[in-house]
Order: sequence, then C-alpha cells, then structure tokens
Amino acid sequence: MKRVIIITALLLCVISLSVSASSRFYDDTGVFTDEQKEILEEYYLQKCEETGADVLFVMTGSTGGDFDGAEENYLKNGDWRSDTVMFFLSLDDKLYDTVLCGAFNERFDADAASALSDVLMTDYLKEGKYEEGARFFVDEWILAFKDEPSIPVNAASESLPLDGEEEYDTTPAPDGALVIDRAHLLSDEEKEALEAYAREIGEKYGISVVVLTEGSIGYNYVGTYADDYYDGHGYLPEGALLLINMEGRDWYISTNGERVNKSVGKKYEAIGEHMIDAGLSSGDYYAAFSRYIKDVDKYLTYAKYGSPLTAVISIVIGLIVGLIVRAVLMGQLKSVRKKTEANAYVKNDGVRITQSNDVFLYKNVSRTERQSSSSSGGSRSGGGGGGGHGGGGGKF
Repeated sequence: MKRVIIITALLLCVISLSVSASSRFYDDTGVFTDEQKEILEEYYLQKCEETGADVLFVMTGSTGGDFDGAEENYLKNGDWRSDTVMFFLSLDDKLYDTVLCGAFNERFDADAASALSDVLMTDYLKEGKYEEGARFFVDEWILAFKDEPSIPVNAASESLPLDGEEEYDTTPAPDGALVIDRAHLLSDEEKEALEAYAREIGEKYGISVVVLTEGSIGYNYVGTYADDYYDGHGYLPEGALLLINMEGRDWYISTNGERVNKSVGKKYEAIGEHMIDAGLSSGDYYAAFSRYIKDVDKYLTYAKYGSPLTAVISIVIGLIVGLIVRAVLMGQLKSVRKKTEANAYVKNDGVRITQSNDVFLYKNVSRTERQSSSSSGGSRSGGGGGGGHGGGGGKF
C-alpha cells in the first residue's frame, strides 16, 4: 500500500513538472496572481493554436547565476513546436532576452526582436502593467507570424507596407492639422466640425488637441507612434493627441507638457471609457472623438479651477463648520443677563485710585533707510510645457 502511495506521488510530481515546463505563460515571481496566470495561459494557448507557432512568456526570480542555462532548459523541457519565440526574464539576475527558433529565427531580425523586448520592458513591465505587457508580447509576435512580413519586426521603425497587406492611406498631413483621418472613419462634414472644435479648445488653453486615425501602424508600438507623430508635425509644446489604430483596435492618448500631463494624461483611462461609452466600439467615431475633445476641455478646466463637486463639498463643509462655531458661541452667552441697577456693574472691594501722575521715562526711535527702486537683471524661461510625454491607451 505504501509503495502505491509513493509511486502515485512520484507520478503526480512528474505530471506537475511536465505541465509547468509546457506552460506557455510561466511566472514564479508572484508578480501575477493565480487567476491572471490561468487567464494568460489560456490566452497564449488560444493565440498559438490559431497560428501553429508557439510564443512563450517566462518570468523567474533567480536562475542560480546560470541565465543562459535556465533559458535553454526551459526550451528543451517543453513540448514546443519548431517555430517558437520566447521572452525570458530573471528578476534576480536583472537580465531579459528574446529567443527565436525555427521560422521566427529565419524570418525576423535579432536586433528587431531585442527592440520589441525593450518596448515590453520599458512601456509595460517597468510601469507595472504586467498583464498588458504579457498580452502585448504574444499579440505582436503572433501578428508578425501570421502576416509574414517582408521586413524584420522592429517596434521602433517606421511603418512600412507588408507583402500582400491591405493598402492604407498614407498621404502626409500638413503640419498643424488637428484631425487626420487616414482610416476614413469620418465624413467630410464630421471632420470639419471636429477640426473646428479641436481648434476652439486648443486656443482656449494654448495647446494642440489632435485626432489621428490610422488603418495600420505596422509593427510600431502605439504609444511610441503617437508620441513621435506629435513631436514631428509642428504642434504646440503642450497638447494631446488621440491615436486610433484600426488594425489592432487600439486607442492611445499621448499628452505633452507638464500641465496637460497632470490633468489629461493621468485621466486617460477615464477618457477611454467615456469614448467607448460614446460609441468608439460600436462605430460612432464622431461622437467618440467629440467626447475626447470635451474631456480634454473638462480636465484642463478642473486643473485650473477645481471640479464643481469639489466646490460644492467645500461650500457644504464651510457651512457646517460655521454653524458649529455659531452654536458654540451662542452657548457661551446663555449666562449673560441684563442688570437693572448700576452697582451691579461695580466689583466689590475693587481697586480705589486716589492719585495719578504721568512720568516720562525714555524715548526710543527706530530708523530704517529707504531703498531706492532699481531693476535687477535675470532670465525668463521660454515657452514650452516640459515634462515629456504622458498618457496611455487600450483596446476598443
């Protein structure tokens, strides 16, 4: 009986090790919850089954000082297809790498793979966006494998057409244009109305408010693409740009300048929800983009004057405090009564003054020299918002 129990336990251990080694999504760092790991493992499996290639995401605490060996062992011990790409990160070793196997190695450039890994680390993992980063990695590589691009994957490169890819509008927009609809989501009348609305709000705050729609941005990361577009097309030092990428169903709000970063950039998630509620997912793009511009106006107004709710709360608190103070003061006056006789105001056995004299003791005069007015030299900071780019995005 004991032998049966021992053999069963050993079999379970072997099975569990096999399952662990065959996991396309693996994490022993505690960064991901068990629920997230289960969801992401299923997501990776689904994506891989669609293409006939394997994408692996591995995060481990320590490799015992043998990073290359641990990386190689994970690839050898799993039941993987010949066409496999793996992201491997060791938090203790402070090292990460992307390994390309089979067709991935033949068709894609290693430097470009490193660039995409850098985007994963910089824009997702280091920012604490772990689940988004894991999805980003598998989405990018599966898309690359399915589309069979004629160029290497490079998240930092310019968007180039792929063999057999649908043609998209790439007509250059004039510098300073506020609504650039390359995905053809708007009618001419809607585009003109949004352009006027964006210009009105922009002039109100001295910023640029931009809407950019693209059919495809190739293998560029949406955040980098949006930031670079804003920087390279003659917009004001402060502003916000909404990018819509129809191929990936991505939306991204890039903000620039400290004032806009603090007000609009930190509210990108709320703005995204508002756009989706307004019709971004259902195809009412005019309403969604109008809501985006409205929110830019709203959050900049809140930053300058405070929100109406804050003002109401302040007034209510002030009234409550005032009523409490008034009640306390009135309570202290309840013992006061009107006296009908004059001697009621005279203190018994009080001080009696029989003689008074004014005696001069000394004089003290303080003199302060008055400074003559003069202008002092100095430097004035020039225009520009500073603070770099902010914002964020999601899917619709």
